[in-house]
Amino acid sequence: MPQAATNILTRLKAEMAADKRKAALLVGLCVLAAVVIGRNVGFRSGPQASAAAEPPAPAVAAVAVAPAAAPAVVAPRLSEESDPQPDLSQVPQALDGNPFEIAWGHFQPIPGTPEADAINQPVVTPIQRCAAAFRQAFADRLAAEAARIRREAARRVRIEQARRARIEAIRRQARALKLRSTMTGAEPMAVIDGSLVRLEDTVAGFVVRRIEPKRVLVCKGSQALWIEMD
Repeated sequence: MPQAATNILTRLKAEMAADKRKAALLVGLCVLAAVVIGRNVGFRSGPQASAAAEPPAPAVAAVAVAPAAAPAVVAPRLSEESDPQPDLSQVPQALDGNPFEIAWGHFQPIPGTPEADAINQPVVTPIQRCAAAFRQAFADRLAAEAARIRREAARRVRIEQARRARIEAIRRQARALKLRSTMTGAEPMAVIDGSLVRLEDTVAGFVVRRIEPKRVLVCKGSQALWIEMD
């Protein structure tokens, strides 16, 4: 044995004697390597060895063989004992729903019906829904504002009509008054409908504000009218 191999063995023995754990590990690795090598060698030489060991197949002489008659088929006899009975324990005793009911959900709806229209409706995104809601709210607000403006205009028209009616009534009442005579001076006086009146007197609901020759200024509410002598 060469000197280098002897030195390696001596050193290896010393290492194994010094540390038993290393020695056990080294032995296990050696055994594992031997098993792996043996399997590889046996796998490579196995098919060739088996092929060599098998003897050559003998030559088969060609012999004319007559076709055999087909065997008679005998139908088996069935009896109550040999006939297997189906296992009904796994069959459900009750069915969910009506098995004969038509499942209309598997069919396309008729065009023009509400069901078909609901299916054919386009998909609306959340942004489109928000925009539609905003437009609807804005339209409702405009409609409410227009209705308020119409109500206010109608109210003002009614007020103006009532004011004009009052003015016309006051004018008719003033035209009904008859001025008979007037007297000017330090204490002006007038005769209206047979009554002698002075300044700030009231006649037929009118207040005398001024007396001038042949006319008198009377007031009622916010209306001031001149009564003239015929």
